[in-house]
Amino acid sequence: KDIVLGTNKPRVIPAHIRMKNPFHLTSENDTEHPEKTFIDDTNETLEFLDENDVNESDNNSYKTVILKLYNILMDYMNSNEAYQICEDLIQFTTGSVDGKVSAVMMMDNLRGALATFDIDEESDYKGEIIQRFLNSLGYDSIIMDPNEFFRMYSDDKPTKHYITWNPENIKHARENLE
Repeated sequence: KDIVLGTNKPRVIPAHIRMKNPFHLTSENDTEHPEKTFIDDTNETLEFLDENDVNESDNNSYKTVILKLYNILMDYMNSNEAYQICEDLIQFTTGSVDGKVSAVMMMDNLRGALATFDIDEESDYKGEIIQRFLNSLGYDSIIMDPNEFFRMYSDDKPTKHYITWNPENIKHARENLE
């Protein structure tokens, strides 16, 4: 894969990226990396948070996903704000015909919700929340199709973004980097 390094003088290098369990923000039609979906078991309500009705080991359950997100959000905001984000996620991502929740739709809504709660852009916790959230679900990286995730910026060229938080998981394909 080619990656872009640096902020001041970016350059593209051929690289090997170690991804043990990447989260797929792609499309259901992607044969190489099909989009991650979750089982829609929330009944379009957050009552399960109060009723402690969640199997926290089932990372395919949307109830588990929302509970883990809620617990992480509580480290960054008050309970009403965390509850509102989770309620919005359920409202805007559930109720599908096939009983599944799209990871692309969920993450797109989460990104927007976190931006709303950080209007002044003074805090830099959005990336940390996303990383902690995906790590709590067992993912160490992201494979994203920008044509699916950032539709308004898309030029429909076949491309994928490979995201890892650990720089040690990126190695130059032709030379040893320090």
